[in-house]
Amino acid sequence: FGRKSPSPHSPASIFKLHPSQNTSGTLWELFYPQLRGRIDALSSAIEAQERMLQDNRSSDAYRDLNFSVDPMARLPLELQSNIFLRCIPDSSPDNMKTKPDPNVPPMVFMAVSRMWRDIALATPRLWAALRMELLPRSENFVELCRRWMKRAGCYPLTLAFHGDLIVDRHVSDLLDEFSMQLHHLSFHVAPTAVGEDRDYGAPQVPLSLNVQFTCLESLTIHGEDKGSSDALEYVELIHAAPALLECDLRNMFFHSDDWPSMAHSSLQQLRLGCPWPWNAESCQAESSATILLHLTLSALRGLYVTEFDIKMQEFIAFLIRSSPPLDTLFISFPRYMSAQVISDCFQHIPTLTSLTLDGTYLPAITILAAYPNLLPNLHHLTIQPVFPNWHCDAMMDVLSARLLKSFRIRHAISTPDEDTIFALQAFARGHDELQLCIEYFPA
Repeated sequence: FGRKSPSPHSPASIFKLHPSQNTSGTLWELFYPQLRGRIDALSSAIEAQERMLQDNRSSDAYRDLNFSVDPMARLPLELQSNIFLRCIPDSSPDNMKTKPDPNVPPMVFMAVSRMWRDIALATPRLWAALRMELLPRSENFVELCRRWMKRAGCYPLTLAFHGDLIVDRHVSDLLDEFSMQLHHLSFHVAPTAVGEDRDYGAPQVPLSLNVQFTCLESLTIHGEDKGSSDALEYVELIHAAPALLECDLRNMFFHSDDWPSMAHSSLQQLRLGCPWPWNAESCQAESSATILLHLTLSALRGLYVTEFDIKMQEFIAFLIRSSPPLDTLFISFPRYMSAQVISDCFQHIPTLTSLTLDGTYLPAITILAAYPNLLPNLHHLTIQPVFPNWHCDAMMDVLSARLLKSFRIRHAISTPDEDTIFALQAFARGHDELQLCIEYFPA
């Protein structure tokens, strides 16, 4: 087994030919061009192989191989898209979590494989909702959001803005560009710094953008805490959305009356505060009813008023001015409100079918029991007492006087006493058409 002499092109020969090993300059000059040529040839071969690999990946053969090992590749595009859509978090304005984050859907799909990326880009609904944290943002970030929304194609867009909402030029340009496609818009207002003094005379969000949201259907504006935001600066948004159907204002209060009245002929649902305050956070989600002094809403069908801080005569004036086809009312009457004043209010909403009385309810149900012709279309009555004063006799009177389809008691402190529950159950047994429900939501 004799030892073979190394080839002139072997690593050993190359090492021996290096000038640092005292090889003569003549030999180095002789073999260096060959070595250089060999390296260039290998580099060219590697590049050629990489190009072939890339071509193979896009070829039918590669797709056939992927089809055999990847279960997703065997499904129709419609099912693939549906699976991706089910991975997207809730896109409602209150719980919007979809944002430009590479670690969450749909961005995470883009990094798995070329096939997954193609599926994501071929599913416009994946990109139809976006949450933006409005800190001071660069133009690059806004451009990323612009590309995101363009991927939605013609689908209606839902945008949720969170944070200290200083709308800069880049964001206002973005809103202007997609204003015709924007159907759902929400602002969740947070202060710049904890404990910072607020100047309510200066809008936190300069929304004089000269943007018309012609297709906007729902608008949600939430303050961080009670009284944290002056709703005045947002009224322009309602005026700029002629097709608006729903408006939800929470923790919004007016600190100035210096603004003109406004009529809106499309708005059907107006929520001033959280209509179902069953936890410590949402209990504080009240909003001023002062906005009703300046609005005329001729199409209003549902109204939720959690902070009745206006005079009843002013509320009646709103009803007379608007003459709305109101069928759902959630209202919290003050304790001092007399039965006669409440009766005057009810006379102006004969179309009402569902009524929720929050807080002091005894005067209202007393009136409803005494005058059955008042609110003749009322079918659903809910009471939400603040204190466990059940007034069982008044409840039985209103149930006997009216043909209700449902009667609900909701309370966050305790359930009714045993005598009240027994009396209600006895009445329900003789009225199969009545749906009786007692709900207890501990704080």
